[in-house]
Amino acid sequence: MTREYILQNLEAACPIWFIDNPQLRDEVMATLQDSLLIPKPKFKVGDWVEMILGTRKFRIGGALYDYESNAWVYENVFNAFFTESELKLVEGK
Repeated sequence: MTREYILQNLEAACPIWFIDNPQLRDEVMATLQDSLLIPKPKFKVGDWVEMILGTRKFRIGGALYDYESNAWVYENVFNAFFTESELKLVEGK
């Protein structure tokens, strides 16, 4: 369950709260961001990253959240997977 999904359901269930108070949406999103839900990914699809222990550079082709390890896993175009701790940002999208 993502933060966006929770927020959409809150807006559908309580539309008057969000219509009367436009800042509420940002506050709810910030609260969900800091919660124990899925953390915000460090990298985005399309970012250029480099392996920390090497010089291999690639563009991120996909991002998956692994619930068992509680971490984001990133995929390159060759279907190899890397964790956030193995990568550093070279160029943002």
